[in-house]
Amino acid sequence: KIGRNPMVWTTAGLLPGISVVSWTTVLKAYAVFAVFHIVWKIADTVLSVRRKRRFLKDVPGFVLDPMGKEVSENLLRRHDWKTDMLLPLAKPGVSVVKICFGPAVEVVALDAKTVQHMFKDNFENYDKASEQQD
Repeated sequence: KIGRNPMVWTTAGLLPGISVVSWTTVLKAYAVFAVFHIVWKIADTVLSVRRKRRFLKDVPGFVLDPMGKEVSENLLRRHDWKTDMLLPLAKPGVSVVKICFGPAVEVVALDAKTVQHMFKDNFENYDKASEQQD
């Protein structure tokens, strides 16, 4: 009987006590896991974006439409384009601004003193977050 049905996986002799596992059972279990994982990732992304935006609500900045005409026109010069948009926000006392682009939130340092503080003077406090953190 072992090996006659291609839809049955046998563990005879390998794992005592477990004789036959149906491939359909394995596939169903994997499908349930896959659906749960997708729902979890979407919910985690939505909650992460909400936390970031709530945390940065008082930081000046702007929101870009990712499908907007302005984005597609400036795709090849996006760094210059961002600089052009950030210059009007560079006022005395404003050292950091935010750019919201779809679900992504960027924080940009505008002056050299802030960059020096982050990369030289107090580097230990500004490490890169792991993928599990916001």
